[in-house]
Amino acid sequence: MTTIGTDIDRGTFALEQALAGAPFYERWRACDPGPSVSLAKRMAGLPVLTKTDLRAHIPHGFIQHGHDAKAGFASGDIEMVSTSGTAEERISVVWNQAWWDRSEQEAARLHPVLHRVFGSAHREAVLTTPLCTGNLCHVGEVPLQERIVGNVLFLNQTLDPTSWDERNIRRMAEELGSFQPEVIEADPAYLAILARTCRMAGRALHQPKCIVLTYEFPSRLHYRQIHRAFPGVPVISSYGSTETGHVFTQCEAGTFHQNTATCHVDIQPLRANHGEATVGRILVTTLDNPWSMLLRFDVGDLARIRQDPPCPCGRTAEFPFLGRKIDGHPIIYLDSASTTPKPQCVIDAVTRVYREGTANVHRGVHTLADEVTAAYEDAR
Repeated sequence: MTTIGTDIDRGTFALEQALAGAPFYERWRACDPGPSVSLAKRMAGLPVLTKTDLRAHIPHGFIQHGHDAKAGFASGDIEMVSTSGTAEERISVVWNQAWWDRSEQEAARLHPVLHRVFGSAHREAVLTTPLCTGNLCHVGEVPLQERIVGNVLFLNQTLDPTSWDERNIRRMAEELGSFQPEVIEADPAYLAILARTCRMAGRALHQPKCIVLTYEFPSRLHYRQIHRAFPGVPVISSYGSTETGHVFTQCEAGTFHQNTATCHVDIQPLRANHGEATVGRILVTTLDNPWSMLLRFDVGDLARIRQDPPCPCGRTAEFPFLGRKIDGHPIIYLDSASTTPKPQCVIDAVTRVYREGTANVHRGVHTLADEVTAAYEDAR
């Protein structure tokens, strides 16, 4: 796994917004070393946010000042959903669908097949526990049309996939065939069982454009059964959570890259007597989600930081366009005398100025002009 350096400016912005604007973090302010030290040191000086904290203080503790929760619920901008409970007991969190969609779209950019499929309207079939889908529950005999929400079909109606009988297997296979999804999003254990059972019975399964494995880490056994039933279909692993959105996506070379557009990740190393220095807890800070401002949230999982040479896919956060390939070859840019490539931090800084208030540097005497001038002077 590689933790691509997220833009320091955006991470700092998220940190300061949360400390100043979310009620829960008032008690954390004294722990912040302040802007005189690096973002990494500021983050390391803060406590770890736990699911116990979320359970005790959601929804109001993590909503940015100026955002009315009651109005947000009434308008449908937000709703309460339940987590899957894979790491701890299930908890209810504030769900912002618009932010989740953006997180999913940004994560899809990290794999060319996902980027292509998610770039246009498409159908998805989801195969996991029926309790793993937010506020939706499809346990029991639920008609097909009631399990289709927008462009998504929820296949499973049984809590334990080992109890699937021939009728369940046939129904899911037939629904895949009739719904014709471009994407199958699945828990690898569930899909491996369906794949093996259908293959042993000689039953062909619909072949999507890609398969996204999530909810749990896939084993070699899972991959073997899935590849046998879906030969030639790209199988891509994705990591995230209901609380934090899409965090890591596997690229075409098999490496996990961080979705730096909607989250910042810290890997907190394990103590020496508990494992390798490159292994640690995944702590996620969400970006640009005023309805759920999470700092250093402990997802409950571990990651290993990649120590190998740069990923063969050529993807880099510093200069995103270098992740592209032309005629199957990575870009080697030599035309800086004509146009200087823009690093991600510059792209994000310019985007933020346009998004939050455009003004000319040294040319105005109002708040927006003061903010832009201060940012310009700080960057020199």
